[in-house]
Amino acid sequence: MVVCTEAPYLSDGVPSNTTVIENNPITLPCPVQGTPRPQITWYRGDSPVMSHRVTSEGSLVLDRVVANDTGQYRCVAVNVAGNITHTVDLVVYGEIYVYQ
Repeated sequence: MVVCTEAPYLSDGVPSNTTVIENNPITLPCPVQGTPRPQITWYRGDSPVMSHRVTSEGSLVLDRVVANDTGQYRCVAVNVAGNITHTVDLVVYGEIYVYQ
């Protein structure tokens, strides 16, 4: 029996920075491929992200961002053939109020 493995790799065109206005949702993609399917873990700084949802495709979903969510996020994809890391810088801008 032959078992084929392929180290994790990212799809082309994955953004490395993104912005969003406070109180809006954002999804940070981590479109990783590999065989077997890589296990994806998201980190903010050196700490695993525990308070947000990760989709089955590996994207990190922040339902309602606040200014404090600004920072660097890393998705780390690992399988038996290797690993890959992708970093996304997120900037959250405060809401803009227009007075009339």
